[in-house]
Parts: sequence; structure tokens; C-alpha cells
Amino acid sequence: MRSKLVLNFLKFPCNIRFRLHKIGYETMSHKRLVNKDYSKIIKLVEFISSEHILFTKKFFQSQNNTPSLKNKQIRHFLHGSMEDNNVEIKIDFLSYILEYIDEISEYYTFELLMKLLEQNISIEHIREKNKDSIVSKIFHYRFGKDEVGRLATNKCLNDLLGFRIYIDEITDYEILKDDLMRIIGTKDSNNNRLKYYNACKNEYNAVHIYFDGINNSYFPWELQIWGENHIQTNLDSHKEHKLGYLEWKNFATDDIIEIVER
Repeated sequence: MRSKLVLNFLKFPCNIRFRLHKIGYETMSHKRLVNKDYSKIIKLVEFISSEHILFTKKFFQSQNNTPSLKNKQIRHFLHGSMEDNNVEIKIDFLSYILEYIDEISEYYTFELLMKLLEQNISIEHIREKNKDSIVSKIFHYRFGKDEVGRLATNKCLNDLLGFRIYIDEITDYEILKDDLMRIIGTKDSNNNRLKYYNACKNEYNAVHIYFDGINNSYFPWELQIWGENHIQTNLDSHKEHKLGYLEWKNFATDDIIEIVER
């Protein structure tokens, strides 16, 4: 058993092996995840990062224009008033987002899942963001937040493809977040920029990792890491969060609804 763990450890690049070794000595005073959980997460992070870049580059090849999602704010393409039931979205940019989702749907269904199986990478859940949920989120950030749309698109639409993994009981998500940030870093071997968040709020408990891509034209992907002790409360929280995500249709123009429902 010990020799198997050593072999798994040696599979990681030297910089990650050093960080794992260093973490082991720095955190003896805390109850920590066992090595297999860190290895499981790191392997999945490396896989998602590589596929994120591969898919996005392929998508860019089919586009005439790939705008900077950092410079393009929600308020730049969503106008009107919910009070007047007359909200308009710039059709060209909405179509760009929905085309990305359509490509993801086909991609992860036929290719991504096969790769996960072939590489023996465990994953609990994978999904592309529902189109209604995308538009609902855009509406919320434009009309339901204090920033009134003064927010970069890649900060709003940061989970068009989402992954979820369950690991052993987690007692401190802040420690887990800090450990992963030190082990993996904020930029990986693919030059994919990674951001780590302690996403614990109310009854929801998780660490989120966002894959921001090589540059600001990339739509981020998301990895959620849940402890097995919080699965049910997190699922309940997700259900509550999704309530009312179709309400945007009460305020949008008919052409927007038609595009989303195609």
C-alpha cells in the first residue's frame, strides 16, 4: 500500500510534489484531508484546465470575433427597464454566449465524459449551464445588484461549464482552499489562471476553483469541492437558489425569448 502511494505521489510534477511535501509538515496541527483526497482533486484540476483551453481554442476558431469578457460589462449589452417589462439584450452577444453553450453540450456529452472514463478520473457531477439560468443570472446582475451591471461578463458568467467532486468530511473549508492554492498555484502548467474561493454561505459549504483561461476572452469554468458531510444541505441550497430562474421571461422582449428557446 505504501509503495502505491509513493508511486502516485511521484506522478505529479516536481513543483507540486514539493508543495505536497511542504504542506504535510506545515499543517500537522490541523485535521487534514488524507493524501488520496488531495491527489484526487489535483488530478481533476489538471484535467479540467487542459480541456478548458483545448475546447476554448477550438471554439475561437469558429468565431470572427472573440471579445474581452473583462472589458465587456453586463450593462453594455443589457438595457431597458423591468418596471416597464421591456428589457433588451444585444442579440449578437447573446447569440455568442448561447452558441458557446451549444458547443459545450455536444462536447462534454460525447468527448469529455469519455476522456474522464479513459483516464479513470472520478467526478460526481458535470453540467453545462441552462440557457434560462444564464439569462436569469444576467438579469440579476443588471437589475438586482447594487453595481447595476457594472461587472465584467467573465465574473458574472463564470460557470458555463461546472464540475463537482465529493471528498471525505471537511471541517474547515478555508484551510482546504489555502492548501490547494499553495499546492497547485494560481497559474498552472497550461498557463491557465486559477482562482480559489471559500464559497461557504448560510447552509452551503464548498470550495470553488475557477479556471479563468489564458486571457480575458475565455469563459471561466468552475469546480465545486464538497465534503461528504455537506452533500444534502448543499443540494437543498442549490434547489432554493434555482427558484424563480424563469421569471426573466416576464420582462424580456419576444425576440430574446425566441432565441433562448431555439
